[in-house]
Amino acid sequence: MMAEVIAHDGDELTIQVKVKITGSLLEAEHIILDACNEVGQLATSHAIKKFDTEVSPIQIAGTKLIAKAATPKQYETPYGCVEVSRYVYQR
Repeated sequence: MMAEVIAHDGDELTIQVKVKITGSLLEAEHIILDACNEVGQLATSHAIKKFDTEVSPIQIAGTKLIAKAATPKQYETPYGCVEVSRYVYQR
């Protein structure tokens, strides 16, 4: 992994990136692009989690719905696919 979250404080993430520049310029550009996409995936997965439900029961059209266990789902982002576990409601 080239990127990792090293701090998460409220609405702020601190992401550390390690990029090893090797090979030709074209190869280096691909390595840099991969690192940038990894940062985007990390930040986007945290953003998706931030907007997840609070797991409390909800009432819709007279029907009480409760959250079941978090289920992993894949989401397409501009940086590539990310997998995030989110809660799904059921009767």
